[in-house]
Amino acid sequence: MKSIKKKFNLFIGGILTLITVLMLIGFTSMNHLLSNNATERLILSSAKETTHAVSTEIEREVDLSVMLAKNIAVKEWLLDENNSDKKNKAFAQFSFVKDIMRSKNLFVAVDKSKHFYVADQEEGFPEKPMGTLNQRLDDDQWYFNTIGRVKTYDLNVDTDRFLGVVRIWVNAVVYDRENPIGIVGTGMTLDSLINKVYAESSEGIKSVLIDGSGAIQLSKEYDDIYEDSFEEVAPFEYTIFSQIQDIKAKESIRDYLKSPDEIITVDINDKLYDRVTLAPITEVGWHIVTFYDTSSISARPKLFPVMIVGLFVLSIILIIMKSFIQNNIIHPIELLNQTVVSITDGKGFMDPLFMGNDEFEALAKNIREMNEKIEHYTEKLEELVQERSKTLKETFEEIAENEQRLKILLDTLPIGIFKASEVGIIYGNQLFLDIFGCMSVKEFRAEQTHQSKYPFITTEDQVRFKKDLYDKGFLKDYYSQMVRMDGTVIWTELNVHCIYKDNQVLYYEGTIIDITKKLNQNNLLINQATRDTLTGVANRRTFFELLENTMASPDHSGDGICFVLIDFDNFKVINDKYGHLAGDHILIAIIDRIRRQLRSDDLLGRIGGEEFAVLFLDMPHDIILDRVQSILDAVAFEEVFYETMPIHVTISAGISIRRPVDSVQALYRRADDALYEAKRNGKNQFAVHR
Repeated sequence: MKSIKKKFNLFIGGILTLITVLMLIGFTSMNHLLSNNATERLILSSAKETTHAVSTEIEREVDLSVMLAKNIAVKEWLLDENNSDKKNKAFAQFSFVKDIMRSKNLFVAVDKSKHFYVADQEEGFPEKPMGTLNQRLDDDQWYFNTIGRVKTYDLNVDTDRFLGVVRIWVNAVVYDRENPIGIVGTGMTLDSLINKVYAESSEGIKSVLIDGSGAIQLSKEYDDIYEDSFEEVAPFEYTIFSQIQDIKAKESIRDYLKSPDEIITVDINDKLYDRVTLAPITEVGWHIVTFYDTSSISARPKLFPVMIVGLFVLSIILIIMKSFIQNNIIHPIELLNQTVVSITDGKGFMDPLFMGNDEFEALAKNIREMNEKIEHYTEKLEELVQERSKTLKETFEEIAENEQRLKILLDTLPIGIFKASEVGIIYGNQLFLDIFGCMSVKEFRAEQTHQSKYPFITTEDQVRFKKDLYDKGFLKDYYSQMVRMDGTVIWTELNVHCIYKDNQVLYYEGTIIDITKKLNQNNLLINQATRDTLTGVANRRTFFELLENTMASPDHSGDGICFVLIDFDNFKVINDKYGHLAGDHILIAIIDRIRRQLRSDDLLGRIGGEEFAVLFLDMPHDIILDRVQSILDAVAFEEVFYETMPIHVTISAGISIRRPVDSVQALYRRADDALYEAKRNGKNQFAVHR
């Protein structure tokens, strides 16, 4: 019996021969098709990829530094550096960001104290600052040139006098409203840049880094970074111009360095290289310069005669293989296929007639026996299928009915239910969709694709939510502001837990409630109970409760409490002349002027009618007198307009400084006596009773 394996081995040999010839032809064709235009595109593509890789390294560290500069915990600590609780919260944020930075280092400069903190590599943040910035030192000018002059961030390449290392420094300015309060950032080591640039250096290609003056900062031959070159022009032998003898090419490079907007290619007449590209790294003012020997990267052998011979040989092989496969493999397979088709169509077994005694004949015999068994088992299988189909149908109907009941139950629950993963929302019941104003889960998921932070208002809120959830594995009574599809901001209460698989979070699920209306109602009730409905300041009961609690507190003992009683001059005349609506308008306008003269922790309240009071805490007495005078001046400085009518308003004030044995009544009585004295002395002034 002839073995079909031998036939198959012959077939494989032919295929291998064919592949060999095709590879030779393909290699020749690729070399032949490589033209000057293709070489140019290869050169530009290489320069763009290298520049993009370096810029991406820098942009990532910039984004993390700017995110940290906007962190609330960081701002609170910079405003109160000695507060240990705020410091711990801020340092936790610093450590979190440092761990995800590739540079693995972070620095903080506090504007108020000029203290400088650094955490480098695997070190934690130090309890004490590394040093203090000095405006008279040249090495510290980077800070004073950045604070107050840069809106968001800037970069500089310099030697840090505290660490004694050269890095690319990312300086992100931290603001409290419009006021700069410090700088946070990172110092990028040059290891990553060295790897990116050297990766492009190969046979026929050489890459170097230069600064804006043409000084070589990094090359294959000089892989050390010269610290002096950041402040002074490098010696002539380390400039790009010393590497090029072509005068015309030098002029082109000088023109580029004056305005380096995009990648350029320059032809050079050099022994080793004939083309050079210059690509700007705009973040640090450096440039990647790459020399090319185009003959090395685009040279191709002349294999045209070989290609012709190969094509001829391939044609002969194909003809021989086609005849062999047709007679020894394809024809027997066709006969077997006809037999199988006959069985499949239900026509019964058709015995193929083979000329020979090989594996195909044995296969035909096996097919014949298999057909007999198939016919036998088919009858039994049909009976079993009918029985199982009936059972499956009943089961599917029951599952569908249960699923419908569950969906109705979930959609009618008075609470939002959801399931989500890192990719986005997976499931949400009807109330969940109603909370966010969505028609379907698909619409919600589409919004998440458009805005990855959705439904959170800020990315920081989203990051904090996931960090708290993944750290504990669950969140109970978690409150967060979110935004609906129409842009409405709402308050929500969440209860969430994680589902794990192989110690990894597979997804998380939980419940959500819209508590915005409840919070608004609570805030309204609190406001109505504690605030004057006309002016919005504390009402009489709230003011005196706060005054009494303050006087009883050991934090405000001695004469650190000052009570100021304010009364409008001739206010009855204004009410009688212009009406009570005008009087209310004047009260609102004047109280707004008084409020602008106070600190955020000063207390302003309405005692009754046109009588108001101010409580100053822990303020020097001479500053209190200046502050009260500024209030009188702000009120009397310009008229209040009511329905185009100018109305001149003044106030008088009585000041009392707390004595150690004072009660609330005694403090109030002395302020009232001082107010009476100010009225008696001509009004629009104040008097003091210590």
